[in-house]
Amino acid sequence: MLSYGGKYILIKHVLQTLPVYILTVLTPPKGIIKLMERHFSRFFWGSTTDKDKYHWSSWKNMCFLRNEGGLGMRNMKDICDILNIKKWWRFRCQDTLWAKFTKAKYCIQSHLVAKVWVSGYGSLATCTPDQSHSIKIQVKNFTNN
Repeated sequence: MLSYGGKYILIKHVLQTLPVYILTVLTPPKGIIKLMERHFSRFFWGSTTDKDKYHWSSWKNMCFLRNEGGLGMRNMKDICDILNIKKWWRFRCQDTLWAKFTKAKYCIQSHLVAKVWVSGYGSLATCTPDQSHSIKIQVKNFTNN
């Protein structure tokens, strides 16, 4: 039987880092993210086969920083958002094989910002409006790349 401290270490440093490798490529639906966080919460507070034990704090409160009254756990939605921004940045600014393929397949006749996205790559477009204040577009020439 693990103590709460042992469960905290196991969740933060093992269970929350394992899905990051898959999340760098795929963006799961919100229901999957909630399911993962529900499993983390059930593991932390404990459960039996027939019912859950009482959760003394919500998972949202546990994800606050320690100086804000939380435990410093990571919110999986925030991790997905950060990885989507990283994916968008690599697509936009790096000249990699993946970026060339994605641009050739999905951005033939239009610019990245004006593109209507098909399913699967919509996460690249949805991460830009919230972060548009930190994006600077520089016009180099008037040809479509």
